[in-house]
Amino acid sequence: MFPDSENTSGHGPSSDIPLEVRGWNWGAFFLSWIWGLSNGVYISLLCFIPLLSPIMIFVLGLKGSEWAWRNKRWASVHDFRRTQKKWAIAGFVLVLLGIFAGIATVVLGGLLVTQTSSMVDSTFKKTAPYKKLAGLMENDPRLKAALGDNIVREGMPTGDFKIENDRGRINMTFPVKGSKASGKLHIVGRKAAGDWSWSKIELILPDSAKAINLIDVAGDSNSEEEIDIKPDDSARSL
Repeated sequence: MFPDSENTSGHGPSSDIPLEVRGWNWGAFFLSWIWGLSNGVYISLLCFIPLLSPIMIFVLGLKGSEWAWRNKRWASVHDFRRTQKKWAIAGFVLVLLGIFAGIATVVLGGLLVTQTSSMVDSTFKKTAPYKKLAGLMENDPRLKAALGDNIVREGMPTGDFKIENDRGRINMTFPVKGSKASGKLHIVGRKAAGDWSWSKIELILPDSAKAINLIDVAGDSNSEEEIDIKPDDSARSL
């Protein structure tokens, strides 16, 4: 422990900085203004300025120990180093907790999205639009000529799908792939008085500027059989 005559802490700019005090301060870097208020380094409040905050955390890490020594009275160098070590440990713990919380959020969010997507997909499979889509992928000769055999859905669909009692609409694009190529099925239709009709069914190929019209092959039937959906599931978007 330094005798009082050698303890220069708390004397402001005139304080001599011992070699043991100099160096990077992890507590100041991680905890910025929180560390600054406790250690008398009020310039750390500049971290509240958005453009300065990314710069100030590095400045605090580099100069924080010197500023804290000059601005606050410490019992000794040993006392100063012991206190800064505690701040550093607290900073590391908070950073690790933040990382774990972020990972947990991503994982749980992914599980929730997957579960929700599965529920929505399960509901959609009960509808006439899905049956129309499945029939096209299984039987349509134009699709087989363009994409090959074993045509299946690939990836997430985009667009809008809504059912409300005996009315509904669909305007969606489904990525599909076969044994020799991939494409997108675009289906547009409406449900009125419980029956579906189709205004557009086409295959879009990525290497072609033209879309293959499938509506004359698929038909424009008004008698698509559909399993009723409960009112709670009356409106869904995929």
